[in-house]
Amino acid sequence: MAHNNTVLSQMLQLLPRHVFEHQVATHGWQGPKTRKLSYWSQLVAMLYAQLSSKKSLRDLVFSLKRHRQKLYHLGINRTVKRSSLADANKYRPARIFSETYFKLLHRLESDLSRQAGHRRIKILGATYVPLCDSLFPWADFMPGKSAVRARPL
Repeated sequence: MAHNNTVLSQMLQLLPRHVFEHQVATHGWQGPKTRKLSYWSQLVAMLYAQLSSKKSLRDLVFSLKRHRQKLYHLGINRTVKRSSLADANKYRPARIFSETYFKLLHRLESDLSRQAGHRRIKILGATYVPLCDSLFPWADFMPGKSAVRARPL
């Protein structure tokens, strides 16, 4: 039987866990002591929420429960509870995640500088903003729905 890694699993392979754990060891004392939800579980849950466009913690936790057999392979050993995730997002230092991001960015820049012909990476995204049909008739893109596509500069 063939094994396929999920997109989230492939993204987490780009993040060396020891780099993240070093940030936790360095800055983790600034927040409350972890009891049930580890920093890694919080990171994986929030990445999953971002990739799957979850709108609320309740929606996120429900979806994580549906995939609990697969979470073991991502490093989440316990069920993620909504209250624990809410408290972690509120009280834990965000510096751990920002420092991890900058470490990965530095790694990417150093990898790109070693390649011949330095290339600049541009990430473009677009979001559809729903509009009222009666106020914006020019924005009709589907019957009964109107939207404008917003692009970053």
